[in-house]
Amino acid sequence: MAVINIIAHTINLYTGMERITVTYVDTSDVSAQMFITVLLFLLVIAPLFSLGILRLFQSKKKAGFMLMGAGLAVYVVFQFFMSAFFA
Repeated sequence: MAVINIIAHTINLYTGMERITVTYVDTSDVSAQMFITVLLFLLVIAPLFSLGILRLFQSKKKAGFMLMGAGLAVYVVFQFFMSAFFA
């Protein structure tokens, strides 16, 4: 609890907020299937974007844009899955 108070005090110094309340998030509405789906897609989308940015910094533009495009395509498929199966 002391760590949370230290973090809240540090945030208070930077933001000027009076008080920060730390609460628990209720995750009981998230099904196991949705959790696994989101987890698997994040394990694919995030590395594709980060590798794409890395390739752009390495001046490999074609590979960078292809990786970022693949990440965008996977994101579109993810949105389709979420709207079709979890709506």
